Amino acid sequence: TSLTTPALFVGSTGSMGPPSAKASGAATSTAMPDKGRIFLKHNGLHLILEVDRADPIGAAALSGIKDITMEGPLTTILDMEDSVSAVDAEDKSKVYSNICGVFGG
Repeated sequence: TSLTTPALFVGSTGSMGPPSAKASGAATSTAMPDKGRIFLKHNGLHLILEVDRADPIGAAALSGIKDITMEGPLTTILDMEDSVSAVDAEDKSKVYSNICGVFGG
């Protein structure tokens, strides 16, 4: 099996081989069960597929995936133009100065 969009693949770690006939019950020559992580990236967000066929959750899944970690986007909107507390130029200047201090650390 392969990705529909191979460009989404970033990398992987661990000991994972090609898909085998484990799901169908056929014998396999793999001495170590698949265990590792697959890293994907889509629209600038990262996705980690954690594969562990020895884990009860991974053993129950045909894919061997025991967990999925998704990076969430973080968006903050700062609207100070219509703020009641910043009505004149002097007040707005203070607000912008404070925001610059927050961003600067």
